[in-house]
Amino acid sequence: SEGDILILKSNLSGTNGIVTVANATGSDTFILAGGANFVLDHIDDRLMCIHNGTEWVEISRSSNS
Repeated sequence: SEGDILILKSNLSGTNGIVTVANATGSDTFILAGGANFVLDHIDDRLMCIHNGTEWVEISRSSNS
């Protein structure tokens, strides 16, 4: 619901743990900074988003690979 915070992380480093979050529009999709997809490919990568009532909007990202 609106105002919820979501923090995503990968559980593993390397190809087995890669998660790609794609920029898109519509219900329960992600609106990412600059329209750029984000690849979580390191155990210390994070993506933080807030729900605006329709979509998840990026607040911050940390790429540590």
